[in-house]
Amino acid sequence: MIALEPIILTKPDSFHRKVEVFLQVSMILWWIQLFVFSLPKNWIDLTFIPNMYLPFFIFEPLGYLLLYAGLFIIASALYTLGKSWRIGIDEKNAGPLVTKGLYQYIRHPIYTGLFVILSGSLFILPNLLTFFLALCAATGTATEAYLEEQFLLSKFGDAYKSYMTETGRFIPKNFL
Repeated sequence: MIALEPIILTKPDSFHRKVEVFLQVSMILWWIQLFVFSLPKNWIDLTFIPNMYLPFFIFEPLGYLLLYAGLFIIASALYTLGKSWRIGIDEKNAGPLVTKGLYQYIRHPIYTGLFVILSGSLFILPNLLTFFLALCAATGTATEAYLEEQFLLSKFGDAYKSYMTETGRFIPKNFL
């Protein structure tokens, strides 16, 4: 149930495209560093990257728990979106406004799942490189969410405004 054209690229000179590229590069570097740190310790010396704190026996399992929870959130949100799922903003073929499943509580559950995964990676690899790349990816994701909301406001108008008052952007409205 994937959209017919799931990957939509914006105009190359637009601010939105620059945000997309920043987010993509941040995520690619984040994945590369996770891969490099998963190599056997005797293959590569990475001790020059300072740790943020001393690893504690509970941190790594907690990180994996967050990683799997984030993947579950993303999978659930993608399933709910069905054929409305897109990477990027599809101005020509925008699907209907989805407000069921996790979307009845938060407007961007895929991004919430990504934030949970990024948080988990900080417990698995507690170093400054992980922190910096996770921060870059989170910043790009938050900006992308804002730009998507501007598009959805222009497409759905008052219906989306009402939806925004009922739901939180990344966490449920009445969670805290």
